[in-house]
Amino acid sequence: MAELDYAFLAEFAKVENNQLTVVGASYTHVLAQTLPVNHLLYVAGRVRIAESEPAPTLSIKFRSPAEGLEIGVDSTLSTQPARPYDGKIGLTFAVGLGVPLMAEGLYEVVIELDGVQVRRLAFDLASGSEGS
Repeated sequence: MAELDYAFLAEFAKVENNQLTVVGASYTHVLAQTLPVNHLLYVAGRVRIAESEPAPTLSIKFRSPAEGLEIGVDSTLSTQPARPYDGKIGLTFAVGLGVPLMAEGLYEVVIELDGVQVRRLAFDLASGSEGS
């Protein structure tokens, strides 16, 4: 059964040769000078599966606090070029989403593996010069 080792929000993330490169990882607060604003966020992490297991489907859902907006991405993770270790394979992922931030509040990102929620990430949005 697929397991999520770790996941976080980042300012930038990419995967090359199953290695994850990340900038500005694990943020929980966004400050926007004006609203609404478009925001580019990355969701990155690693999933572990047994060598004999098929690649899982990864779903990422972004949810706004008040507008009822949900933006989602579904993808089957690739098992290439992952190398087994101790009978397991680690599959890294990085997904970039351009999302509209319309109002202050708590924005959520939900991660699912094969249709089962495995993590909830969130960030708080403030506008103006607060907390800079």
